[in-house]
Amino acid sequence: MLTKIDSLVAEENPKAPASLYNAPLHRIKQGVNRLRGTPDLKLEAHGDFHGNNLLIGGDKTYGVDFTELTRKLAVYDIVDLIKMDFRLDHDAGNIGPSGLSRDTEASFFSAYHHAINREVFEFCMQAHLLISWLTVSVEAYERSANKRAKYHRLERRLGAADLMG
Repeated sequence: MLTKIDSLVAEENPKAPASLYNAPLHRIKQGVNRLRGTPDLKLEAHGDFHGNNLLIGGDKTYGVDFTELTRKLAVYDIVDLIKMDFRLDHDAGNIGPSGLSRDTEASFFSAYHHAINREVFEFCMQAHLLISWLTVSVEAYERSANKRAKYHRLERRLGAADLMG
């Protein structure tokens, strides 16, 4: 995650100014140091788990596209699956420390029955939120109303999750 963030900052010309992304970036780096070696559930993870890689029919759900299958923390597939919440507008009071809406997070974990470290989960969601925000370049922001909306929605999420200080 840090490699991705560093490359976005260095090469992609993010719309987000350093004055806004430095604080959450510093918190992410502190989180890496604090959580390094923390045990958590590992499994054969999909590696690219999102709604477009699911087939749902009747009472069955099937995952497709296993080209990135590898053994890693289960939390990565969880983040990939529920990050779609970032596309929705939510009231700031409904955003939890992970950056997700409290409703989405509660709904997911009411049905997910494997033990995962919630601190690792929140860290990964926050890092992904920052990555998503930094992917909006100055150029993309200027030419696309959708990118402008994405940028401001993610900026509000970062603020509501109290990631920016």
